[in-house]
Amino acid sequence: MLWHRRLACDSPAAAGTTIDGSYGGAAWIAMMRRNRFGMLTCGGLMGLLLTAATGCAPQAGPPKVVLAAPTDVPTQWQGKALYNTPNAYIYAAGPESAGEADRWLAELKNYISRKHRATLDKGVVIVSEPGDAPIAPTLEEQLAMEQDPTLIVTPPRKPKSAAEIRKRLDEEGIPEAPMARAASLPLSAARLAALGLHVPRADWAVVAPSHALASQCGIEVVAASLRKKNPKLDEPRSLELARKFPDMAAKPFEIVRPQPAFILWAQRQKDWSDSQRREAILDYLKHVLRSNWLPVPSDDELDW
Repeated sequence: MLWHRRLACDSPAAAGTTIDGSYGGAAWIAMMRRNRFGMLTCGGLMGLLLTAATGCAPQAGPPKVVLAAPTDVPTQWQGKALYNTPNAYIYAAGPESAGEADRWLAELKNYISRKHRATLDKGVVIVSEPGDAPIAPTLEEQLAMEQDPTLIVTPPRKPKSAAEIRKRLDEEGIPEAPMARAASLPLSAARLAALGLHVPRADWAVVAPSHALASQCGIEVVAASLRKKNPKLDEPRSLELARKFPDMAAKPFEIVRPQPAFILWAQRQKDWSDSQRREAILDYLKHVLRSNWLPVPSDDELDW
């Protein structure tokens, strides 16, 4: 799903002031950006500012537990190795990227257990990295994956068209390419088969970016937004400014990584009504916002 439809970050640089490691007394203000699935990934990023200002970095390290690979599951796929953890069949370029995915999956499983007293069965996670070609390079392709009727039983109430999304991106000066490369998306069984990956044991599958890719694409997006806000700012200078905060630039892409898996889980709850599925998804989106110090909009503002 294209979880990053519209990301616009005002900054002291855009206003003609300076940015340094202490933020120079001015805070970055991130404009809220809505995707088709209703996720607002930026808006008053105080939590991210505190993280960057105190020098905290994302958790690192390989998965805590790696199990033996089943005989019917590929151990290699397109330059990525299988990390068979208790949470998922993770295909990643290295143990650090696999560890990232395993940790956000564990957080999602904990949420489902606490909130719904249920479990998230094991699925497939493909971790996209810098240099990987996007699985869905255009908005139209991403929307087709989001709307796949084999996955989505209950559609959003107010889905956006590719034209609407592209217009909002253009208004903010946001390039599509980095948004596509770092998108978190659901993968149907047919899509997995087309990619040459067959994991019959998995109940669901998603693709989501590594921290390295999220940071790379986030820097490009922030730099482009800075140039839109301040046309006098050239590309080298905007990139220089954006690179001062690589972890913060990555964060909008990272906090949405679990969402495809959660939405697929909600869609698979056969005893739920459409209203129950939508309510569960809305609750989860709001939980993600609150957990990341982001403002929670009204239900009317959310696509679901």
